Amino acid sequence: RFLAEQWGEEGVVSVVAPNIQQRTKIELVLVVDRSGSMQGKNMQLVKKCMHLILAQLGDEDQLGVVSYSSSANVDVSLTFCTASSKSRMVGQIDGISCGRGTNMSEGLEQGLKQFHTQKPGDSTRAVVLLTDGHANEGISDAALLVAHLATHRGGCPDVVVHTIGFGKNHGAKMLGGLATAGAGVYMFAESEDILKRSFADAVSAMASCLVRGAILSLRSPTGSAPQPRTELPAKQVG
Repeated sequence: RFLAEQWGEEGVVSVVAPNIQQRTKIELVLVVDRSGSMQGKNMQLVKKCMHLILAQLGDEDQLGVVSYSSSANVDVSLTFCTASSKSRMVGQIDGISCGRGTNMSEGLEQGLKQFHTQKPGDSTRAVVLLTDGHANEGISDAALLVAHLATHRGGCPDVVVHTIGFGKNHGAKMLGGLATAGAGVYMFAESEDILKRSFADAVSAMASCLVRGAILSLRSPTGSAPQPRTELPAKQVG
């Protein structure tokens, strides 16, 4: 809904989404911090978080997992979430163990690379970073990490990057900056109950996208193009 202004007059245009029964497919890569600082309660909560996400995905959705400590590892390449695949992924998630260092930059880079070999389609695509937000290997400066993310997201600009902080002393400012640069949201995993509500809402929001890249054409009775007054991207053609 936005205003279109022409010759000093205003008109309101309402756009209603079509009644489409089939929800949007999801392509999701989880980037998991398995450094030493995640040992114990944080990693237990991370794994519960990953199981919650996996449980909400359907046969036509895809999930990938990248974990990192001093280096990054692709634990699960993007895979359709059929019943048999989910059973395998549960074991792969539970098998993630903590290392020492924290190379967040390599983890993010590998997470985004999972989308470089796939052409954007009609799926909603996203990376979710699960971490305490402290990097001590690779790129550790917050501003440089944000720039690094922006560079690698350039190869797949439709991929949104969300961040989830674990532990009371997590790097909230860095994770907020990364989420902003990735056009995503930052969340604090304070408890399992909050996680359940947050992920139910997040997956629902990803799946509720009915139309992407839609174009609305407006023309006045006189044949001239009205000037839209909206925060949405707009341009005049012709």
